[in-house]
Amino acid sequence: MLRVDSLEVHYGSTHAVRGVSFELAEAGSLALLGANGAGKSSVLSALSRLVPSTGQVHLAGEDITRLPAERVTRAGLIHVPEGRRVFPSLSVHENLLMGLIARGSRSAEYAIDDVYDLFPPLRPLRRRSGYALSGGEAQMVAVGRGLLGAPNVMMVDEPSLGLSPLMTETVAEALITVSARTSLVVVEQNLQVATRICSDAIVLRAGEVVLRGSSADVLGSEDVVSSYLSA
Repeated sequence: MLRVDSLEVHYGSTHAVRGVSFELAEAGSLALLGANGAGKSSVLSALSRLVPSTGQVHLAGEDITRLPAERVTRAGLIHVPEGRRVFPSLSVHENLLMGLIARGSRSAEYAIDDVYDLFPPLRPLRRRSGYALSGGEAQMVAVGRGLLGAPNVMMVDEPSLGLSPLMTETVAEALITVSARTSLVVVEQNLQVATRICSDAIVLRAGEVVLRGSSADVLGSEDVVSSYLSA
């Protein structure tokens, strides 16, 4: 479904991503792990064409390496960025409908009622403005909007950041449900949350892949936990 070969990102003299390669199968789930500054979010931004990069990216057999950001989204690589970024002047329902614009004419696994079923707390908030949402409510809207964009692969950046334990559990359970139908790449600082959501993981240090394997194997590596995931 998604193949990334030799991805490189520079910010001026800073070499943020160094030769990152991975493959993600259909309905696969991959966690990108590492300490702050390891290059996790830069990988997602590069794949979304939000920052300049080199390397090769193929989605569902199509070379999307040089497509502009809008066409990458329409091809089905959907990015749910860190910080939620809901439209504050739009209602919950209107924010969700924005996902349909990204979908274009492609068919989708999810309809808007499916999103409300996935996130029941949003249903009574349909008319609430984005600016009045809590962090957890905004995160549910952001994930739901991404699903309505008909992703072949959905990339979610720090889904638990700033959330209460209860809301973290709600979002994590929803993403586990989503992973049965949609390929996921998840950047997550919380190791326990990331390895619950995703079946496989790669660990980044200073922009390079230093370990890859099943989430269970990564979770069981004391060296990884102490050296790479402590921040």
